[in-house]
Amino acid sequence: MFEIGKTYSFTVHDDGQVSHFAGEIVDWQAPLLKLTTSGEAEVILNTSSSAFIRAKPYEPSVYETRGLITL
Repeated sequence: MFEIGKTYSFTVHDDGQVSHFAGEIVDWQAPLLKLTTSGEAEVILNTSSSAFIRAKPYEPSVYETRGLITL
């Protein structure tokens, strides 16, 4: 389901709120995902957790594709 080296957008429940972030997949051993965010922090995400809402392949914004911002 997940491709190592590919970046995804994640949506999760975080302390009663919905959070969104992007991360690059480092390792995938179902149901656990190991990813990096902003090239720094390593995160382990349990995709079978009720906190996990969804993940989809990351699509850069028009600002990123024009080089106006970088993530």
